[in-house]
This record gives sequence, structure tokens and C-alpha cells, in this order.
Amino acid sequence: LYNNYREEQYYNTRHSYEFYYTRAFNDAIGNSKEISHRKARLLQLLNSHNIANRISSVIDWGGDRGQFIPDTASERYVYEISDVKPVPGVTRLASKQDAMTRSFDMVMLCHVLEHCSDPVGMVQQLAELNAEFFYIEVPVEIFRIIRIMPSKWYRKYVTLISRLPRRLRALMDLFTMVCRLRLGVIPPFTVLNESEHINYFTKDSISQLLIN
Repeated sequence: LYNNYREEQYYNTRHSYEFYYTRAFNDAIGNSKEISHRKARLLQLLNSHNIANRISSVIDWGGDRGQFIPDTASERYVYEISDVKPVPGVTRLASKQDAMTRSFDMVMLCHVLEHCSDPVGMVQQLAELNAEFFYIEVPVEIFRIIRIMPSKWYRKYVTLISRLPRRLRALMDLFTMVCRLRLGVIPPFTVLNESEHINYFTKDSISQLLIN
């Protein structure tokens, strides 16, 4: 899924299943404005804790091209499985073993855990790295699921939905997404779209994950 992430093949494949996933939306994710905003916010956070000047070597784990690493870091690395070419000034580490042999001032894990089938294992993996600071970021997507059927019936219902024609499934996905983003609810008889995000976090749940 994440090979050549957001590139032509990714867009074509996803658009074939989700007609509403437009090229404009695809290209807007991770654009220069978003990159500048996220880097500025991270630097602001580090300065607020008086640690920005203590961070010279940074690795962004699953960090695409390394474009979100603050420019103030003199040594910038990225570990990324998609083989995408890093931005100038960032060194791509091709293996976990290579990362394990190095030391870093800070490890970044940004917008990764919501994609992972094993977020606990991912955090435990990061804890093995030789680093002083860890910066972990996930989107906060708070919504309420209105469920009116027992779990065993819901599983059968999801199976039934999966057999619908692709266009009908896409319409249901679109309706569910609009309700989730605009109203904060997943209505009855709809199915939560998990085309990318398979975990949804609140402040309490991400805190609990990191504590454990």
C-alpha cells in the first residue's frame, strides 16, 4: 500500500475504489504549506520545553522523505519502507539494524501509529533505539459509533456489505466519512472506512499506549 505513497499508481488504485478520492485531495496531502506548518509547530513545542538546542541528530521513523524533520537538526535521518527518495539533507537508513547501531537525540514517529496493525509493537520497537527524546504524533479523530445490533450480527452485516458492488460500497464509505468528519458520529447500518487509518486515538488512549 505504501510503496510510492501518494504517487500515480497509489492514486489510480485508490481512486478506482473511492471515486471521491480526487487528484486534488491526493496532491494536497503533504504539500509545502502543510510541511512548513508542521515543522514550525514542532520547533515551537521543542522551544517551549527548552530542548531545541539539545537536538542535533534526528531520525523520523516512517517519515516519508524526511521533510518534516526540523531544519535546525544538523544530522537528519529517515527510516522509510516505501523506497521514496529523501529530501536534500536527509539520509535514508535502509534497515532497522542500521538504525539500531546509531544514537539519536530525538526519534520522530508522526502519523504512523494510526496505520499500524500492531501499534504496541511499533512503540516497543522504537523504545529499543538509542535516543534521548521521542516525539510521537497521531491525529485526534473523536467520533461516536451508534450501534444498534450485537457484535455477532454486526460482523455478519459487514460481511454482507463487503459483497456489494464497488460503487455502492464507495457511496456508503462517502456517507460514513461525511458523518464522521462533519457530525462526529458513525450512524447505524454504516461501516467505518479503514482504507488507511485502522486505529483511532484520543488523548487518553495514546497516553495509555505510551505508558504501557
